Amino acid sequence: LGVTTPFFLAGICISAALKSYSRQVGRLYFFDLVGASFGCLIVVFAIEQFGTPGVVVLASGLVGLAATAFAASRGRALAGAVLAAAACVVVLGAFASERLEFRPSTEKFLSGFLGSPAVHIYTQEWTPIFRTDVFGFVDEEASRGASYANWGISRAWARDPGNRGPKLRGIAHDGDACAVIYNFDGDLSKLEMFDHHVLKTPYLLLDEPEVLVIGAGGGTDVLNAVKNGARHVTGIELDPVTVEAVARDHAEFTGHLYERPDVSVVAGEGRSTLRHSDKRYDLIQLSGVDTVAALSTGAYVLSESYLYTVEAVEEFLDHLTPDGMISVAGADFDGQVKGFPRHSIRQISLYIEALRRRGIDDPERHVAVVASSEGVPMVVMLLRPKPFTPEESARLQAFADEMGFEIWARPGASLPRLHSRLLRARGEARERLLQRLP
Repeated sequence: LGVTTPFFLAGICISAALKSYSRQVGRLYFFDLVGASFGCLIVVFAIEQFGTPGVVVLASGLVGLAATAFAASRGRALAGAVLAAAACVVVLGAFASERLEFRPSTEKFLSGFLGSPAVHIYTQEWTPIFRTDVFGFVDEEASRGASYANWGISRAWARDPGNRGPKLRGIAHDGDACAVIYNFDGDLSKLEMFDHHVLKTPYLLLDEPEVLVIGAGGGTDVLNAVKNGARHVTGIELDPVTVEAVARDHAEFTGHLYERPDVSVVAGEGRSTLRHSDKRYDLIQLSGVDTVAALSTGAYVLSESYLYTVEAVEEFLDHLTPDGMISVAGADFDGQVKGFPRHSIRQISLYIEALRRRGIDDPERHVAVVASSEGVPMVVMLLRPKPFTPEESARLQAFADEMGFEIWARPGASLPRLHSRLLRARGEARERLLQRLP
């Protein structure tokens, strides 16, 4: 109610203005659009200056001025009273915004950590992109078994208490979509976890690759690339605050990862940054580059993430070397024990269409899907414009067998999994299969 009431009242004001001055509706609508445009522009810079709570207070002050202008037509006394009330709201709001704690709602991941004596909040910063919270654990040794040491990892490795992941800290974006900052001192042997993780999959087929990571986050994919012998890693991260957190604030913890000569990280939007580069890569890696809140609610049905489109896949393909590949990793259901694997099937469909536009109609030779063994596994989906060789396909199977992972699709194998069936289907048969899917 508290959130919706201002919008309801603002709607009444706009409706009243349009009704009262209907002969001037063109002029009213013009200024409505101009005001909205300036508001969208100003808010970007205002958040940088005042933070999001401060901008809410600023907006209330501007609404108060608008109310004063409305009241002026009814007399100075009423206008003065409205202005005084607006001033009180701004003063009280500014006081409150400086002192109140703005906690994420309880369904968000960060909510469970805030206020816990076991968790330390390092920094909290509002930007026009989102709020960024960097947090860590008072007992950092206890963090070794969390995150990627517990998800996407070989169950055989996870059962051995002698093999534990590196210590970690976290970065939450809008209270969710958490990224991980791993402790690293330059000793690659201490990153053994990545040898047993499903994220190693693309590196089985590449030798000293040139790697691009879109959505570098806390540096996990960058560190994984370094561990797996990448010649050079370029990371692109949307949030400048996140880049600074890893590169500066927690540089000692990360072993100055972003200062290594074989690593470079820039703040920017993934596709835009890539489009303005003529560099080609052996591997383009995306791991969970989306907001969990939008993903879980199905919001992408209405508002697309532009990293997950056919056009995005085409751009990635345009920036690969002849033997290069795309690797997209994310969570999904297995489609057998638990729910329908909607995310991975959707991504595979994008792969198929991108290949079709290039005249390739045998996608089963160009795509492989490997999943870890949890109830909601991490799924790695590889796409290569050049067909995988039988030896490479066998290498993927051997790795999956050794780690206890599952192959959902691989070149040269007719598997009962939906992913494999979709890749093998042709023409109208593929369309019929897609139409039957939920």
